[in-house]
Amino acid sequence: MLSPKIVMFLGFCLIMMSLVCAFLEGGNVIEQTDVDMVNEWTGYNVIQDGNVNFIVLAGGFFIHGLPKMILWEYSFFNGGLVIIRIILILVFSGGVLWGVYSSIVSRV
Repeated sequence: MLSPKIVMFLGFCLIMMSLVCAFLEGGNVIEQTDVDMVNEWTGYNVIQDGNVNFIVLAGGFFIHGLPKMILWEYSFFNGGLVIIRIILILVFSGGVLWGVYSSIVSRV
């Protein structure tokens, strides 16, 4: 089964590494576009209906966030550090895919 702790760890890595990439690429401040990008990857979405706000979480995470997390596509993993990216894909991404597979098969 897919442990919530591994998903939380990968989500934390996604947000922190995305912010590190933004700072390394020359961004000194976090702008609204960066916040929107992180919200899209984590699946955080707010739907406004008049004076009431509804928070929708799950959909965007599985469409945008999970693929971004398991591929480890960050600007600082290019060049000489690509071996670290390959190791991360083999270790963490393999575990996540096996967990998702086990969760789906156990429910069928």
